[in-house]
Amino acid sequence: MNDLIRCGELCNRLGIKSQTVYNKIYRNELKLNIHYFKPSRRLLLFDWEAIQDWIRGGVDNVGHKERNNSEQEKQKTSEIRI
Repeated sequence: MNDLIRCGELCNRLGIKSQTVYNKIYRNELKLNIHYFKPSRRLLLFDWEAIQDWIRGGVDNVGHKERNNSEQEKQKTSEIRI
C-alpha cells in the first residue's frame, strides 16, 4: 500500500512551506487522485511514492511518464523523414 501522508508531513519531508504545496495544487502541478486524494472536504492526503516519482521525472495527469522536449523533437523528425 502506498504511504499516504498529510500536508504537514509532506512539507517536513520536502523542506517546503504548506503554501508551496497549495500553489502546486492550484497550478495543477499536483494532480487529484494521482499525487493527492481528498477523502473529505478539508482533508488532503498525499501519495508519497507518486510525489517522489513526480520529483524524479514528472508524471502527467494520466500517470504516464512525460517525455522531455528532445525526445519529442526526435519523434517528430523521424516521422517527417518517413
